Amino acid sequence: YVSTGGTIGFSATPDRIRTEADHNTNPHTFYFKGKIAAEREAFAICENTGMPVVAINPGFILGPRFWKPSESTRQVVDILNQGLPVYFDGGFGTVDVEDVATGALLAMEKGRAGERYIVSGDNVTVKGLADLVAEWAGVPPPKVRLPVPVFRAVAAVAELVGRATGGRPLIDRAQVDEFGGTYAYLDNGKSVRELGYTWRPIREVVRRTVGWAVERGFVTPERRAKLTLR
Repeated sequence: YVSTGGTIGFSATPDRIRTEADHNTNPHTFYFKGKIAAEREAFAICENTGMPVVAINPGFILGPRFWKPSESTRQVVDILNQGLPVYFDGGFGTVDVEDVATGALLAMEKGRAGERYIVSGDNVTVKGLADLVAEWAGVPPPKVRLPVPVFRAVAAVAELVGRATGGRPLIDRAQVDEFGGTYAYLDNGKSVRELGYTWRPIREVVRRTVGWAVERGFVTPERRAKLTLR
């Protein structure tokens, strides 16, 4: 079962690295609430029927070859198209989509029934990820740190604009409550030991994501002309 690192949960500081023994007990977004319920159901089937169920828990998934921007790659596409002058505290484990696919195959072959396996790579701050996107694309990195309450107010305004225009806001309050000032830093040691899992470094993951977004035409021609791709 392909779960998510969101069911592992978040910590208040970057010093607290989370493992498969941790659980998200206070989800905010509908996505994480649904994934928590689905993971619980998958393991209930395992317990009740004896069907061998293994879950993988990926970090923030980036990388190429999506047929359209996913929830996570859309963040990179938005930075390329609109820029990101501000940022907020927080961070998460990141992973290339192809490493997730490899991790799924390894879990099917070597995983123990009833177990979760974190399939993630480098842990990075929100600003660190945005800085890497800016570096590869040749655009200014974010320089202004907004306190989380201010960012939540910005998200509330973005929601109102979205309702008025019929568009989707760049960020909403549930996302700020989930990610703002929290750290989903993940320990993939169990997957390394038991599955032989390996992963691409964050710089390579971001490079592949930026290149894919530009090559597939997800960056507007006007913005593409302003990029200085490395």
